[in-house]
Amino acid sequence: MGSLVLGRGRLQVLSRQLLQDEAQEQQAAGLVASPCSAAVRSLPRFDPYILEMYLDDLREMKRQVYNLFKFRPELLPGPEMSKEERRALVRTQLHALLDSGINPLSFFDRDYKKYFYLAECLSLVDLSLMVKSGVQFSLWGGSVLNLGSEQHRRAYFDDIGTFRLPGCFAMTELKHGSNVSLVQGDQHLLQLPDALASAGAATHITIWSSVLQPASRTSID
Repeated sequence: MGSLVLGRGRLQVLSRQLLQDEAQEQQAAGLVASPCSAAVRSLPRFDPYILEMYLDDLREMKRQVYNLFKFRPELLPGPEMSKEERRALVRTQLHALLDSGINPLSFFDRDYKKYFYLAECLSLVDLSLMVKSGVQFSLWGGSVLNLGSEQHRRAYFDDIGTFRLPGCFAMTELKHGSNVSLVQGDQHLLQLPDALASAGAATHITIWSSVLQPASRTSID
């Protein structure tokens, strides 16, 4: 009987030591048991910032664009602006974006994900700015990059990217959806409409056209 009592006492000592060692290990690892009580009720804890970090790995660009226009309210459009004032503002916005260190054409050339993410950011500021950026860098710049020769790239890439060479893109096909009706052409002579040039919207244009061969009168792209 005495040995049985002694055995039970020894087991209790060992049990306390094991529990104590386990508690110390959990505390050292930052694991602390929380008391369970029916009186403590709360919603599951959710940190949206952690989710944003996981889903939005380009959020720094979004903050950069946001801060650019937040601290320069003169770049934001007003409700009473005329068409000419809005055009001038969009050009100023685009120059400010480039001056901040963001180069959309570089993104278009090397990282489509960044380019289209930037387009989403610009649409939150001003849809006109997003459209202007798309015309300058996707249509005009993209046509030079993807359809032009290496000579064209060397000659125009930097000036298109810095907006020193504003341009646009047109197609000669009727009823296509692009505003090609203003493109004036006479055989092999194509020139910009005066309205575009005088507004400063574009000084160069890429024409995607169907060429007729005089002999067979068949078209080639």
